[in-house]
Amino acid sequence: MIDGLGALLSASILGIVLLRFEGVFGMPVPAIWFLFVTACALAIFSLTCCLFVQKGSRSYLRIIAFTNLEYGCITTGLVLYYFTELTGLGLLYFLLEVAVIATLAIIELKSASALSEEQVVL
Repeated sequence: MIDGLGALLSASILGIVLLRFEGVFGMPVPAIWFLFVTACALAIFSLTCCLFVQKGSRSYLRIIAFTNLEYGCITTGLVLYYFTELTGLGLLYFLLEVAVIATLAIIELKSASALSEEQVVL
């Protein structure tokens, strides 16, 4: 649930704040749209798993963790690609987002490994 809500928060920030104030952050609009759509898809998947996977599943938790890591890698790649266009505030936002997502993914992977199939709650 936390993962899905976090993805919704990221999508909201990207779709409302960063798109409206693109010049303040420096990330080009097409890149922001890509991240926005991806964050929405991750939120839908995560929240759907939370609602419809009865007892939780290590495999779903691992999928969510790995998609979070992929999203973080894509975001990092965009930061590197557009580094000269990003403002200090933009760089700070994206680095913090990647740090939070990576931390969450690591916690999810550790939880999936440590708990039995019946104990995992998304």
